[in-house]
Amino acid sequence: MGWNLFKKDEEEDPNLELENRMNASLQKARQDKRQAESTIKQLDNYARDAIIDSYSTFFENAKYSYYKDKHKKTALEEYQNIKEKYKGKIDTEVAAQCDRIVEGYMNQIELTKSKMALYDKIVSQYENLKQKMIKAKEQDKRRTELNEHEDRLKKMDESTEHITDTFMKTNELEDIKNEIEFREEYLNQLEKLSLEFDDKDNYSGALAYKEEVDKMLEKLD
Repeated sequence: MGWNLFKKDEEEDPNLELENRMNASLQKARQDKRQAESTIKQLDNYARDAIIDSYSTFFENAKYSYYKDKHKKTALEEYQNIKEKYKGKIDTEVAAQCDRIVEGYMNQIELTKSKMALYDKIVSQYENLKQKMIKAKEQDKRRTELNEHEDRLKKMDESTEHITDTFMKTNELEDIKNEIEFREEYLNQLEKLSLEFDDKDNYSGALAYKEEVDKMLEKLD
């Protein structure tokens, strides 16, 4: 029953449907951005874990969580030094595997940073659209009030000239609608890319995915 009432409100006020779509997309972009921030922290932690796990023999008490967490704080920053320092003292296959894993996580981090930049831009543009919508609604309210005066005068004198531009409201809302649809498509495209690259190898797929996201970022001005 609640849904029918909401639908009725949208049918009576087409602007409401547009505003609801914009708010839904804005909320999704903000949520996706928060998820991306969380993902970056997680990937960073995984990369540090991989380094300490691979070189645990050379870190004091690395098997204990307190000491492991302490070593992890600088593991990524010192990774090149760690490799050089213990070169020849660690199994070459383990060292190579650690390198691939760390590189894979770093590629995923760079990809997620690009996605965050895209979400940032989409959020900013949606917030600008909300301001446009507020102004359009204020102007619409003024036009409605003026039209009431004109209708009253028209009844008094059929020869009264009308000054209200009746097409302005339609054009403004159509522009906002087009901008909303444009950004909705970007969010949809990101989901499609995510599905497309899900089955690909992390070491190479992330870079190709990032390239596609960067292209979208450049076009979204």
